[in-house]
Amino acid sequence: MNKEQISGIFRHVLTFIGGFLITKGLVDETFVTEVVGALSTIIGAVWSFFAKTPANVPPVETPAETPVAAKKGK
Repeated sequence: MNKEQISGIFRHVLTFIGGFLITKGLVDETFVTEVVGALSTIIGAVWSFFAKTPANVPPVETPAETPVAAKKGK
């Protein structure tokens, strides 16, 4: 699964939970909208930060390490 699929599922789960809470009269629609938006933004920012950490970014090959350059050197 990619980031867009997971974030879409997450938003739908939050919306479902929010709809349940609205029908029970525990919260109003405005509150659910604000909470779902805030959580989606925060989780997206955290995900983006960790996806771009050095441990998760593949190393860039230098020209000497590429298969084509290695064959030319022989």
